Amino acid sequence: MREWQGEIIFLRRIDEGSASKSYGIQVARLAGLPDPVIARARDILKNLESAEYNEYGLPSIAGPGAAGSVDTSQMELFGGRRVSTDDDAVLEEIRKADVERLSPLDALLHLAAWKERLSKGNR
Repeated sequence: MREWQGEIIFLRRIDEGSASKSYGIQVARLAGLPDPVIARARDILKNLESAEYNEYGLPSIAGPGAAGSVDTSQMELFGGRRVSTDDDAVLEEIRKADVERLSPLDALLHLAAWKERLSKGNR
């Protein structure tokens, strides 16, 4: 791979079919993803490569309770903050908001309220 005039040029050809190795984790590390995310990705890859399965017959990629459980404390990729239940509620309110019927003032008031609720979860 080389850079030329701000573009990346790959010096190898791409053949159809699967690769013998994936470099996605290394690319993610080079892209600056947080170390805990990289470590978790390595754990998941190790589990997939060794064909480790949980008691439900699913790959053990999500740790304890992997069978369909949703972890609301999932770490965000950038910033490291955890998503709370209130964050989910705010997101749901945003999804349901009829923005085409809100006045500009109402939209600003909603936005300020959502921002306040989300910032309380970061303290």
